[in-house]
Amino acid sequence: KSNAMSSTVVSSREVRGLIQNGTWGPIQLGNGSSTIGRGGCLLTALTMAVNALRGLSMTPPEVNTLGKSNGVFAPGSSEMDPAALSRALGLVIVKRIRNEPTNLTGMVDVVNTALVANGLAIVHVDYTGDQRGDHFVLVNGRTPTGYTAVDPVSGKTITLDSNLRGESAWGTNNIKHYAPAGAFSL
Repeated sequence: KSNAMSSTVVSSREVRGLIQNGTWGPIQLGNGSSTIGRGGCLLTALTMAVNALRGLSMTPPEVNTLGKSNGVFAPGSSEMDPAALSRALGLVIVKRIRNEPTNLTGMVDVVNTALVANGLAIVHVDYTGDQRGDHFVLVNGRTPTGYTAVDPVSGKTITLDSNLRGESAWGTNNIKHYAPAGAFSL
């Protein structure tokens, strides 16, 4: 459940958690009006991924600057191209399911492919019920009943069930229930 690993971890890649609304929260995200704290969950997840996969210690502002200099953000926007940012970070997206919440089998396959290859997966989750995806988490391990993921909101490990569903605490009394909407493997 929220903010704690349950069950025994079967396999896992160590990930140092980062909080999107940390000291860098007020920094402009990309070229738009959003900030890393408000809209930087994907940026923060990719930062944690590059650090874990390449042995680096980058921060979200450094990855944001790299993304801006490599044109991964649309002009005047905080929207980014995750494949372009991954390439700028020296990572490769191996498999991707884009905003297809009915393709659960495909999303689980994306996550399993990453973990079998000792990689990571980023899952686009929906917490508002519109099935479009509102947030991103970094999947880094398997348990007997599902997966572990690091949530950029808290920087802590959460659990997802075998259907990539889970929950996370956003503040003290605000629990978000996640359902998968898309995924990509690194």
